[in-house]
Amino acid sequence: AAPVQPEPYGYLAKVYSYVKSYNAAWDAYSSFRAFGGTPDERQLEQIVTLGRTLGYEFFAREDFECALEYYLVAYSYAPDDQELNLQIARSYLGNNQANLASVYLRRLDAKHSDDYSRYLETANNQLFYGQNASDAFEFGIKQYYLGNLGNARDSFAEATRLDPNFQK
Repeated sequence: AAPVQPEPYGYLAKVYSYVKSYNAAWDAYSSFRAFGGTPDERQLEQIVTLGRTLGYEFFAREDFECALEYYLVAYSYAPDDQELNLQIARSYLGNNQANLASVYLRRLDAKHSDDYSRYLETANNQLFYGQNASDAFEFGIKQYYLGNLGNARDSFAEATRLDPNFQK
């Protein structure tokens, strides 16, 4: 009845969110925003929750580019959200964009008392030694803590083979 008015899309988005039809809710909110709708407080919460939920679905499949699309829209409504900032940074790390990840990690480190130094170290490793060497080192760390010392040693050797300057 009102295809270019934002209100019906806002209403549909709320309903789709309540019935957990997340993709339909996201599409309705996208139309709501495209037609000039201004979200109320409840809609803002839903948009951020949907962005996190749908973004994480792609993140879990290691489709970091698609994950970022959802995360960044949600971030535009909740820039101080700690979880969103971390997921954006982790997505950039997975996408070999450590320079962009560092921006979000430094912001988190400055605003929150949680320790983000491990993520910052990963970002710096990617910047200095490259994605492949950094990934091999990270895998070696995981194997070490799991008690798989042979696998850890092999991963650390791979990291130094990929970049002889990787002395960690």
